[in-house]
Amino acid sequence: MNVTTEVIYLKEMTKTNRRLHITMAVLLLSMAAWGAPVKKKAADVKLLAAYSQQILPGIPGGTAETAYHFVAVWQNAKMPESFFWRGENGWLTCETLKATAKGVKKTAGAMQYTTKELTGDIKKWDTLMLNPIKGGKFPVPAAISPAVKNTLYYKTNGSKWIAVPVKGFTALSPEARQ
Repeated sequence: MNVTTEVIYLKEMTKTNRRLHITMAVLLLSMAAWGAPVKKKAADVKLLAAYSQQILPGIPGGTAETAYHFVAVWQNAKMPESFFWRGENGWLTCETLKATAKGVKKTAGAMQYTTKELTGDIKKWDTLMLNPIKGGKFPVPAAISPAVKNTLYYKTNGSKWIAVPVKGFTALSPEARQ
């Protein structure tokens, strides 16, 4: 081979390498987009029930408030970091309790649950009672749209915020206790 032939050979090899790199990049991107399983939003939480309840004021002339309670089953081996409720009245942190159904007895059309504080990590298949509470000092993250309402949000270690829309509530009477 002479020098001219080697230069032409190197130019052709560079074109071939470029084509090969572009082909590999397209192949890898298509595998990531089509071949990899896509994690659906809210796959980690199965919402069993959503309750709303009017809380009567303790003094005459006080205003009644609406409290919300959610019962969900955690379906991931990774523990959630936190739960928040984005309702009509703002961004509220959720108290998370372990819930156990009280048999099949229903009161006011809703299953009754006993709750206890979490003493350890949340594990896969744990039933949780999520109660939004006032007084939290957590600002709404920039990633959360202010237009979205009636949605539970949660994060696991390293994940982005995941939304669980709530599409209706079972109304409990003020006398019913959860």
